[in-house]
Amino acid sequence: MQAKRCYKQRIGTILLAGLLAVSGSVATPQVAVAASAKVYVAPDSGKKYHSSKDCRGLSNANEIVKMTKKKAKDQGYTKCKICN
Repeated sequence: MQAKRCYKQRIGTILLAGLLAVSGSVATPQVAVAASAKVYVAPDSGKKYHSSKDCRGLSNANEIVKMTKKKAKDQGYTKCKICN
């Protein structure tokens, strides 16, 4: 009986450690992806950034520039309500 209880505690501890390890490793890449996500802006005609170069918010743009989301935010662009 004692051995069975000890075995169950070990399994529970191993599973918990595994879940913590997996959840920690999943969060890190998501942060990296968000920081390097590419967006599109129309520097001559707007102050929004777009997740798609085909967004209708860019339909009248003469020039479309691709940059990171961080750079767009740093330059004062805000997210488009249509495609974001």
